[in-house]
Amino acid sequence: MTRTTDKFPKANAMLKYALLGLLNYAPMSGYDLEQFINHSITHFWHAKLSQIYRTLKQMEAEGLVTSEMQEQEQHRSKRVYTITQMGADDLQRWLKEYSTELDDLKLPFLLRTFFYGQAPAEQIQTQMRLWHDLHTRQLDLYRHITPSSLSKFVQEMEITPDDQFFWEATRRFGEMYEAMCVQWLDEMMAELAKRRDS
Repeated sequence: MTRTTDKFPKANAMLKYALLGLLNYAPMSGYDLEQFINHSITHFWHAKLSQIYRTLKQMEAEGLVTSEMQEQEQHRSKRVYTITQMGADDLQRWLKEYSTELDDLKLPFLLRTFFYGQAPAEQIQTQMRLWHDLHTRQLDLYRHITPSSLSKFVQEMEITPDDQFFWEATRRFGEMYEAMCVQWLDEMMAELAKRRDS
């Protein structure tokens, strides 16, 4: 059988697996999937609703999911997607693959920092403070909001202890990453102040 991954554009391949993984928990609409993503994996994999629907359409054409319209009493009907056996098999094949290379890393703020030797000192200090505020807020989000969001999904779905363990592991990674960024920015601003005063 042809690998379904090869039929997807490279940019959509990982989103496809994200959607398969989420649908393996329970059938969901495109909007439900967007909400799940926004409260769980968005700190390392985000997607717009238009991207989700476009990818779901491709997945249905490949036989990875099926869909049906569901009527709702107080809301308009919605299209709900369900993973097929082919989709579940493709998800398992992907999960069992070994990753033997590091992912490409692109950090625009580090690229800008690399060239800050060519920028005015006042502009650099202002930008560093802005970055510090953004990362501090994101750190607070991971520490106080995200855990409760994940708990909501645990209660609504049949989530196993293993699922909860690895969900928490990814949340903790986000928390540690933001804490590292805040610490780095603290050091940068302190060093910039020393250079200014010297």
